[in-house]
Amino acid sequence: MRLKWLLIMLAPLSIGMDCQTSMSGVGNGDMFPSNNNDNGSTSGDTVTLTLRLTGPVDGGFARVYGIKNDGPQTHADLDVRVPQYDFQLSLGKAIGTGMIEQPYQFEKGTQIALVAVESDGFLAPGGPPDPIDSVPMQFVSWEGDNVTADIGPNPATLYFTLDSDRTIEAAFAPMHPIVITCDGGGPHSGVLIDVAVDRYIVPPRPVESSGTGVSSVADENVLWGYYRDGAVLTLTLKDYIDNNSASCGNPSLGPCFVFVTWNGDCLGSGKICNLTFGQASDAKVILQDQN
Repeated sequence: MRLKWLLIMLAPLSIGMDCQTSMSGVGNGDMFPSNNNDNGSTSGDTVTLTLRLTGPVDGGFARVYGIKNDGPQTHADLDVRVPQYDFQLSLGKAIGTGMIEQPYQFEKGTQIALVAVESDGFLAPGGPPDPIDSVPMQFVSWEGDNVTADIGPNPATLYFTLDSDRTIEAAFAPMHPIVITCDGGGPHSGVLIDVAVDRYIVPPRPVESSGTGVSSVADENVLWGYYRDGAVLTLTLKDYIDNNSASCGNPSLGPCFVFVTWNGDCLGSGKICNLTFGQASDAKVILQDQN
């Protein structure tokens, strides 16, 4: 018998899984040639903000948006702001060094908001590619000159008045993958999937509960993907008993797959499995035909 999955990657995101038997730095505005002298002091009424991004060489989507004189920003603010940024810097896998930096010059006293944005995260049917050529990035922390006091209501935001030269670094790290497999299953059995995650992305699209899948993926029994550390993935099994009024025990009615157990890093009880990204890496649900 074959595995059935449904993956609907929309906003909001909707995902379902059915089980079967074999289951560069870019500046946009206010960036000028540096007029710093050799000891780093500024001349005139301009000061320099040096923005730096660090992360793995093959990281996918790590970026900082910069906004001037527009108040503290959140990702929701950026969603309706046109343009979304006055200057921005991106770390792409083509950089090759895992670090990129860019100086920007502003008038002394300019108010600056920085917002770090990261990969969206996803779950997808089938096993991961081999090799994986790009791992999605998650924002980790701000580093550099006096950043602690400037962190906004969202940990991925900074807001400050640029009164002197400053170097600020946004550190990114790879997201951790999770792999889910299904052993056994058939008609009227599947897994409902819910992801609870505070994502530092623009726009801040929510992830909501999904329904049961109905489409087929040949010879695959794997669901895999990435979200930022701390995201909670809840798997709720729905077997024949949950989805039908008839009970098992009549072979003439065909297979009757019912839940047996979870294996792997599952937390929870009964037909519910909870996985936390950054702490868990895999789960396997086992069903057996009672007919």
